[in-house]
Amino acid sequence: MAAVVAPLSTLLGLLFALLQQRTRLRWLGPLLNGLALLPLITPPFVLAFALILMFGRNGFITAGVLGLDQNFLFGPVGLVAAQVLAFTPVAYLVLRGSVQNLSAALEEAAGTLGAGPGRVFRSVTWPLLRPGLANALLLSVIESLSDFGNPLILGGDRNYLATEVFIAFTGRYDPVEAAVYGLVLLLLVLLVFWLQYRWLGQTSFVTTTGKPGGGRPQPLPGWLEGLSTALLFLWGALVLGLYGSVMVGSLVQLWGFNYTPTLKHYQDFLTLGLPVFLNTFKIALLAAVPTALLGLLLAYLVFRQAFVGKRALEFAALLSFALPGTVMGVGYVLAFNAEPWVLTGTTALIVLALIFREVPVGIRAGVAGLAQIDPALEEASASLGASTPRTLGRIVFPLLLPALIGGLAFAFVRGMTAVSQVIFLVGPGNLLATVLLLGWVEQGQMGRAAAMSTVMILSLLLVVLLLFPLSRRFDVRMGGPMP
Repeated sequence: MAAVVAPLSTLLGLLFALLQQRTRLRWLGPLLNGLALLPLITPPFVLAFALILMFGRNGFITAGVLGLDQNFLFGPVGLVAAQVLAFTPVAYLVLRGSVQNLSAALEEAAGTLGAGPGRVFRSVTWPLLRPGLANALLLSVIESLSDFGNPLILGGDRNYLATEVFIAFTGRYDPVEAAVYGLVLLLLVLLVFWLQYRWLGQTSFVTTTGKPGGGRPQPLPGWLEGLSTALLFLWGALVLGLYGSVMVGSLVQLWGFNYTPTLKHYQDFLTLGLPVFLNTFKIALLAAVPTALLGLLLAYLVFRQAFVGKRALEFAALLSFALPGTVMGVGYVLAFNAEPWVLTGTTALIVLALIFREVPVGIRAGVAGLAQIDPALEEASASLGASTPRTLGRIVFPLLLPALIGGLAFAFVRGMTAVSQVIFLVGPGNLLATVLLLGWVEQGQMGRAAAMSTVMILSLLLVVLLLFPLSRRFDVRMGGPMP
């Protein structure tokens, strides 16, 4: 599944990133950013839930429009569709920064020497995108391997390692069997990480040097822009249709049978879901700030400093993200369910789990940003007598402020939408919104699930949009465009 989903997600993310930065139709950029934002601010399995509403046995398209009675959605086809829809925005955001930071002067120089647009893309643009492509592919593979909610809902009669960990631990009460599945997943992820390292090697990809630059980015070849635009419109129609079905489903009696308008599901949410939602909001906020700061700090240590144990530190920092969330959840239960650290079911343990789970994402984002900042900027600061802390505060940190804001928003959203790891850690008085939502979907409470999903989508969208003025303020202070 990961071998299919990861390349598709990365390829679509690359096409959309190039379109956002290089299109002649400037209005496509904001449209693309908005469409890419929606899957990021909801739990991944909400898209699986929406696919059922639209293409399931009683789906609006399959049953209502086409009159079909089938279950093709439950299996590899539906799972690939749900994962690609959920993980392409992650690849897009990683690659958007890489595309934006490309040096236009290099492409312009190639054009001046007689290279056509296609050859400029193949010989200059594509090689410089390798760090972003490698990071996007790595994240997509890990996300697909570790995905828990989508296989649980759309897996059908197929078994997947991430869900088998959960079933072995909670259904068959066999932690040893669960550990074996987790070890296999870990080895697969480590293999992908090694392949990524071998692909990048020791090649330099610096494009931000601090020296004056010039030139305009080369526009996309006509055929590529047309293909990307067509895919964008197809993607946009599907995404808007899926999220629209969730919102409409929260306002009708019973999707697929009775479309009479009602507010009953939101009344149930106020009674049963609102306290859980507010608790989730608090926990995600507590975890977001240390996650973003620690991720950037570790990225700087790993990418800019030379010391004994550097590779071991990088491996240890990425290990928590390489492990599937279900395996991490089992580990936390076994580690903190006995004296002297009895923390299972507490807010403190959930916050710690979210921090260590999401720090590797901040590290990869920081590494991608640092790869395009010339170390000569820091060397110049040091030669003028600045200490390392001052260089970090006056040179490196301002250049990474967009990454910090993005990491903060991403960590908060991930905290709100996490499920595979925290499902083992919640207690009777400390339930999380995603766990409650997944339970409602499994129980067939489609209306309640749609109401909870709608509230989460609108709330997280509001939080992200409130960060835009802050980003613009930093943009003005830095004197350059934000990614």
